[in-house]
Amino acid sequence: MEALAAAADQAVKAAERSGDHVILHLGLGFRGWANGRLGHHAAACNDMDQSNAVGTGLGPLILADWFAVGRADIALSAGHIDEALMLAAQAVEAAEQVDSVFTAGLAHRVWAQALAAATPPRWDEAEAHLTICLRELESGDARLPAAHARLF
Repeated sequence: MEALAAAADQAVKAAERSGDHVILHLGLGFRGWANGRLGHHAAACNDMDQSNAVGTGLGPLILADWFAVGRADIALSAGHIDEALMLAAQAVEAAEQVDSVFTAGLAHRVWAQALAAATPPRWDEAEAHLTICLRELESGDARLPAAHARLF
């Protein structure tokens, strides 16, 4: 995650110099997701908000489904379980809109993790989302994310 944050930061700086809004949108999104995984939740939310703001006038956004998963993952890592559940559901919808088994699988994994982290844990629902996660990821031959889901 540190390498992703550093690479995304370089992309953001280059995009700011060049005025390239697409790269700025992508760099901010990936930097935000990495920051969330690194525990820098305020910075992560700020990056994601800036990414959305930059992307507003760009039309259909590249990797919008990925960043929807990223926002849910950031909320989960910050311990905001209700928000993570809501955002994971939105991420599944975003993945379905672009017919992405990869991001659908990731979104269902975050959804399952949030259900397991709820008070009290909602194990049956978490298991159902994990089953969907694995089906989606394995259908797209996404072996490493599927292995991470199996570990969970």
